[in-house]
Amino acid sequence: MSERKPRRASRAARPASKPREAQSAESRLAETATVAWMLATLVTLCAELAVAAIALWRWLQPDSPLPPLFAGVFWLCAGVVGAVSLVLAAVVLRSRRVPPPRGVTVVALVAGALPLMLAACGWFG
Repeated sequence: MSERKPRRASRAARPASKPREAQSAESRLAETATVAWMLATLVTLCAELAVAAIALWRWLQPDSPLPPLFAGVFWLCAGVVGAVSLVLAAVVLRSRRVPPPRGVTVVALVAGALPLMLAACGWFG
């Protein structure tokens, strides 16, 4: 006859394993500020791309019924959220132990400052 294999211990008899917690060198505030900063940067970039697309469409189709108000609304969105992005960038750069990559930081700062610089120059699209 074949020998029986030893039975494994039931789940109740096994020692409880502790769930692994994610190891992060950053505080929760730094992580939250970083996520908010990247979301604000993404919204700013999308609004700027929408303004560029509307401007290109109006240049290619001068008789287009597309009202110029759309570009103004997107510029306002880009300006407000861009300013929020710049403030969040300052918070992130001060609160993180490990700074974000330089390329990400430069793109985010340029994207946040672009609508404000263009508004200061008097170009509103």
